[in-house]
Amino acid sequence: LCANLLFNVSLQYTSVSSATVIASSSAVWTLLFSAWLLGEPLSLLRVASVSCGLAGVLLVVYGGAGEGAWGDDEHHHHPHAARALARISHSAAAAAHRAELKHALGSAGLVASAACYGAYTVRLKREVPSEKEAPLPYLFGLMGASLLAAGPPALLLLHATGVERLELPARDNLLAICGNALLGTVVANLLLARAALLTSPLVVVVGLSLSIPLAMASDVARQRERLTPALLAGALAVWLAFLGVSVARVPKDGGSSAGCARIARLAAGIA
Repeated sequence: LCANLLFNVSLQYTSVSSATVIASSSAVWTLLFSAWLLGEPLSLLRVASVSCGLAGVLLVVYGGAGEGAWGDDEHHHHPHAARALARISHSAAAAAHRAELKHALGSAGLVASAACYGAYTVRLKREVPSEKEAPLPYLFGLMGASLLAAGPPALLLLHATGVERLELPARDNLLAICGNALLGTVVANLLLARAALLTSPLVVVVGLSLSIPLAMASDVARQRERLTPALLAGALAVWLAFLGVSVARVPKDGGSSAGCARIARLAAGIA
C-alpha cells in the first residue's frame, strides 16, 4: 500500500520516463534486502544481472525518445533565444525553482516507493516461505480486511480536511476502477506472491521489468514508436537480466560459475 501510494503521488511531480527508471531500481533494493533478510548471496552473476536490467530499462525508456529531446539544444545558441532567456522575470525563476523542488521530491518519493516494494516482496518470502504456513488467499484476505477497516476513516478524514474530495464516480468509471482493481491489483498481486514463493523475490521484481520492453514492442507494432537499435539493445538487456537472476537463484548448483554455465548452454540452445 505504501509503495503504490508513494508511486501514484510522486508521479504527479515527475515525468513518466523518470518514474519508470526509478521504479525499476526496486531490483537493487530487493537484491540488498534478500542478502540481509534471507541470506541470499550477493554473487557476481546476481549483481551483473541487476545492473544489466537497469541499463536495459534506461535504453528502452530513453532510446525511444527520438531526437526531439536533443534537437532543442540548438536553440540555446540562437541570439534571440539568449535575449529571451535574459528577460526572464524573478517570478518565472521562482516558479522554475519550485518545479525543480517538486521534481526532486517526486524522485525521492519514487525511490522510497521502490524500496518499500523491495522490502515487501522480501518480507513476504521470509514470513511465508510456503503456502503450508499461510495460504495466499487467506493472507490477502487479511490484508483486504485491514484496508477495509482503515480505509473509510482515512478517506473521510482527507475529505473533511480538503486534501481529497470524496465522491462517487460515474458508472463507466466505477466499472473501469473495479476491473482494474480485480485484474491489476488482486489477481496480479496473487500471481506475484505465488511466483515469489516458487522462485525468489529478486526473480519476481526483475521479471516485472519485462513489461517495459513488451510495452515498447506493443507501441512499435501499433506504429506509435519507431524501432531503434537502442530499443533492441535495451529489450535484450532486460531479458538477459531476467535469465541471469533466474539461473543464479539457487546457490546449491555451484554459485555464479554454475549459473554462467547454464546461461551459456541456454544461449547455445537458442542459437
